[in-house]
This record gives sequence, structure tokens and C-alpha cells, in this order.
Amino acid sequence: MSYLIVPPLYSTWCGMKSRCNNPNNPHYKNYGGRGITICAEWSISYHAFIADMGLKPVGTTLDRIDNNQGYSKANCKWSTRKEQQRNQTVTRFITVDNVVYKVADLAEQSGLKSDTIISRSERGLTLQDIVAKTIFRDLAGLALGAQASSIARKARTHCKYGHPFRDGLRKCNICNAARERKRNQIKRGS
Repeated sequence: MSYLIVPPLYSTWCGMKSRCNNPNNPHYKNYGGRGITICAEWSISYHAFIADMGLKPVGTTLDRIDNNQGYSKANCKWSTRKEQQRNQTVTRFITVDNVVYKVADLAEQSGLKSDTIISRSERGLTLQDIVAKTIFRDLAGLALGAQASSIARKARTHCKYGHPFRDGLRKCNICNAARERKRNQIKRGS
């Protein structure tokens, strides 16, 4: 039994053609189904594809530079998986001071999560603040906030319904008795 060895570049060319031209290909909807085409030279000739793209470097795949354009010499390059993942239709971008940044690039550089970067950009922070490793909290008015609310609670002499606290407790006896009566009525089924 003899086996036919298919060069990796030929497999790449066939895969490209199948994604764009074969409605039975599972990836067709993201390629041919949305209008991605192959230039006439490449569609007809494997040798034209090789002449334009050259040999495939190890660890790379065929990548379209502009995801909304078809396969052609001007729009294709060899990319690593990491580069290609960043060139997808789901890639997220932010705009800071009229400059567009890929969220994945900023996340990798800063070590932050992508969602953190997006959240900070939506708050209108500068690029420096967006990629800063510090935790951002609005601390205005919190210097005495917790202490002040605790003191205010301790200083209360009446419940929220205006009944006075008795017996040095922080409970309202009138409201407490009303809650007990209601519980007892529910237990008796009345």
C-alpha cells in the first residue's frame, strides 16, 4: 500500500478554497458565506499561490490582514496562532484620545484582564490610568464615611418608625412586639 504525501502548503491552499467555495465546509458561513473570496490567480493555480506567498514558515498559518477582504497577495501573510487570534472579527478595541488600541495587546502588556481595560476605558480614564496596575476606587467622601455612619447609627434614639428605643438596647420594643404578633398569627393560620 502506498501513501500520497501532501505538502503542508497544498493543504493550506485546499483548505482556503474549501472554506470559501464549499457550502458543506463547517467554516463556510464565516468565509464564503459572508462574501470572502479568493483572487482569480490563486483560485485557479496552486503554483500562483506558492509564487505569491512563498514557503510556509514553521508555526504559522495563512492569515488575511483585513478580515473583511478576500484572499489575495495584497491581503495575506503568514502569522502565528497568537497573531491570528488578534485578527478576528470578535477582536475588541478601545479608543483613547482618538487612537484605537486592541484590548488584547493592552492586556498582554499590562498583565490586566481585558474586561478591566474595557471597564476603565468606558469610565473615560487616560491610557496611563487604563493600564495601571493599581486598583481604582472613587474615594471622594469616604475618608470618614464608615466611621460617620457607625457614629450616626449609635447616636440614634428612635427606630425608623419613630418609636423610642428602651432598656438601653438598639431595638424597638414596639416594632419587635408587632413582628412577634404577626409570626404567631401566621403559625396559627389566622
